[in-house]
Amino acid sequence: MSGLADRAEIFVEVLRTNGLELSASSPHQLAGPRGASFPVNLTNLGNHFETFELSASGLPDGWAALHPSRLSLGAFETGSFQLSLFPPRTALAGDYGLGLSARGLEGECFEEVELRATVEPTASLSLSCLETHLSVAQGSDITYALHLTSESNFDESVALDVEGLPEGWGWFLGSEDSPLPAFTSREVNITVRVPQPCAAGVYRFCLKAATESWSAEQRVTAEVLPSRSFVALLDRSQERLSPGASAAFDITIKNTGNCRDTYVLSLEDGAVAQFSRNYISAPPGSTEHIGLTVSVQDGERSGERAIVVNVASSLDPTLTKSLLIRVLVERVSRLALEFGEASTVDAGARGSFSIIVRNLGPDEENISLTPLFRPGWELELESVTVPPGSIREVRVGFVIPPDAPSGVFGISLLASSGLQSWTIVHNVTVLGASPPPDAEAPPYSGSHSTGSTLLPATIAAALMVALAIGLLVIWALSRRRG
Repeated sequence: MSGLADRAEIFVEVLRTNGLELSASSPHQLAGPRGASFPVNLTNLGNHFETFELSASGLPDGWAALHPSRLSLGAFETGSFQLSLFPPRTALAGDYGLGLSARGLEGECFEEVELRATVEPTASLSLSCLETHLSVAQGSDITYALHLTSESNFDESVALDVEGLPEGWGWFLGSEDSPLPAFTSREVNITVRVPQPCAAGVYRFCLKAATESWSAEQRVTAEVLPSRSFVALLDRSQERLSPGASAAFDITIKNTGNCRDTYVLSLEDGAVAQFSRNYISAPPGSTEHIGLTVSVQDGERSGERAIVVNVASSLDPTLTKSLLIRVLVERVSRLALEFGEASTVDAGARGSFSIIVRNLGPDEENISLTPLFRPGWELELESVTVPPGSIREVRVGFVIPPDAPSGVFGISLLASSGLQSWTIVHNVTVLGASPPPDAEAPPYSGSHSTGSTLLPATIAAALMVALAIGLLVIWALSRRRG
């Protein structure tokens, strides 16, 4: 059997196909300080070798993406690469989305995947003070200027506080609290109030700023400057003293400053007085007492005497207080009187007797004479001024009537200086023209003449004593009212 055979070639044309598949195994990543890295797979679904162009889109401002710009793959080949994202330092906390696309250069294939990066919250706060050492007077305020800087990537509320303040101190903010935005700075004033009194010295405390997740502090010092002041008082400012007497005064000194001080006491114008001590050292806030004895010398003249006590700070001589004490030196009368006790005068004649006054006191004295009892005769009385340490004579004259009977008659006088008084009795023997009515009756006390119609001498003496006592009582009462 025979036949024919033949072979024909058949040509099949495989057309070019294009395609790709783009995927990320972990499309959500955390973007930490070193950024985020996304593993990406690209598969060439085409049946020929092709180059693909890669690009990232939707990046937030300031972000950077690192990835291959092109990737060449054979038919049905898969390639892997890393897409690295780098957020800026000032990136705020939150979620950020972007896209990654791949496009074939030869075909019309294109695909995009969505990626998401999360920036986690991070907190950081710094605190600084422009001047950490300030000086202040007691009872004043001192302000510290603070500089707050937020390195956090989210807005925070900052609480300010002052820790370690001494007892009695206080503080307040110069402005109201408000949230501190992320990555910003702010000036804040904290005012510290220093009480009065407050001891001088250097005080240390801490200024603190804190958030819910972070805190910062700044140690500062405040120097309270020395302040010197004091109060000086007398327990009384005047005294009445007689010569030879003394009085004790109490001087109170209170240190109202804020540091220890020493006070020196002195007298002005040569005043005579004695301190229990003439200086004293007192810590701040303390009260000290110093005694002062003021004496009046025996024989000192009466009148008002001023004693000025000066109290001065030894560390600040310009700080001085003056205290005035008024001493009224009482008048003391020291008189001695001598007089003639009897004389003999003819009826119708003129008689007299002397009173010698010795002033042994320090003041000038005025002596006055007042008749207490007289026989009805005319008396000539005078007053006299006796300087201190002097002697004066006072003459008392009297005229006896011509018809006066014979006998012994008494003249009674009250001599007074205002502070002292004396009863003076001078007996006058009258040589009259007629004998006394009762020649046998003896005279007594020199105060009545025998045969006269006058009161008996005992009654007259009693009246004189009563009158003298009454005058002394009146003088004492008037002196007490003065």
